[in-house]
Amino acid sequence: MVKVFYLVYGLTSGGIERYSVNLYRHIDQSKYDLQFVVKHNTHDFFDDEFASAGGKKVIIGDDRPHSKVWGKLVYLRNLIRIIRQGYDVAYFNLSTPGDVFKYPLICKLMGINKIIIHSHNSAQDEQGVMRKLINRLGRVYIKHIASVKFACSDMAAKWMFGERVMRNGEYQLINNGLEIEQYDFNQQIRSQLRSELGLDPHQLVIGHVGRFVEQKNHVRLLRVFQQVLKSQPNARLLLIGVGPLMSEIQKLAVQLQVASSVNFLGERTNVNEYLQAMDVFTLPSLYEGLPIAGVEAQAAGLPCVFADTISCEADITGNVKFLALSAPDKAWVKQLIEASHPVRMSQKVQIQTAGYDINYSTHQVEKTIDNLIRSN
Repeated sequence: MVKVFYLVYGLTSGGIERYSVNLYRHIDQSKYDLQFVVKHNTHDFFDDEFASAGGKKVIIGDDRPHSKVWGKLVYLRNLIRIIRQGYDVAYFNLSTPGDVFKYPLICKLMGINKIIIHSHNSAQDEQGVMRKLINRLGRVYIKHIASVKFACSDMAAKWMFGERVMRNGEYQLINNGLEIEQYDFNQQIRSQLRSELGLDPHQLVIGHVGRFVEQKNHVRLLRVFQQVLKSQPNARLLLIGVGPLMSEIQKLAVQLQVASSVNFLGERTNVNEYLQAMDVFTLPSLYEGLPIAGVEAQAAGLPCVFADTISCEADITGNVKFLALSAPDKAWVKQLIEASHPVRMSQKVQIQTAGYDINYSTHQVEKTIDNLIRSN
């Protein structure tokens, strides 16, 4: 059995975590032992689903109180102990190039020579001079660490590995695969969810799925929705997710006098069902790699309006409109209303053809690991 050091910081309700759990559920567990290495011993959103698939987390940290310096030393000691258990391959899902100087570098120094680095992002919030320098150095040094480079899009490849790598195709595209059947449009679920939410069949429902962090740009979304209500006073905005800025966004909704028309739904295990209840899906993100939430929305047959900061590769079904973040709110309102459509069709064939079936993505990962093991 191939033993894989698989780093995922936690199993919270993010896109990387969703991808990781999907991968674990579908990989051949009789052949590949993906050991999910996490930072802390906390109960996270995907823990139950992961455990039901037979997964067990390998915890780096401990619950004992430590000083800041001693805590880092204990953390490093525990990490080294875990690495010494012996791994054939290390797999890292990273958001910034500078992250290569953390776990990937330590694993390399500790003798794990077969390393996969998977890029899931295309930018970073407000970079200072030092952070920009670290990221630049990270792009240079990655070639000395990564045996294989994965990315979810061209933009994600360029951000993590540099323009030359992206331009020359020196990376492998791994789509954020889904269990497509779960998302296929279902009129019965749509009617049931809208009834539970107190929505009539003709009410405009705008949806968004994402953590409450600066990247997702909830402030702009609320301001656009405030303008939507001027022409569609019965419109509803469904926000699925949690995050450090959630209370701040809730306060802003009150200030903008839209709170009564916004549902803060928190974390949901049945996002696929809530997507059925929406009429249009939007992502005004400041940056993205290739958002899993956007793929999920399209799999549910939803028309989508994305910011132009998101890769055009995100348009899988031809049902996505891209709009500049610099465009005025009125332009966003117009696009959302025009794109919305209560009548939807199955997009299952289009999603499968585009390679976003989790079985296909998993097969690509398995094949890559096999090639690494056979290589010298």
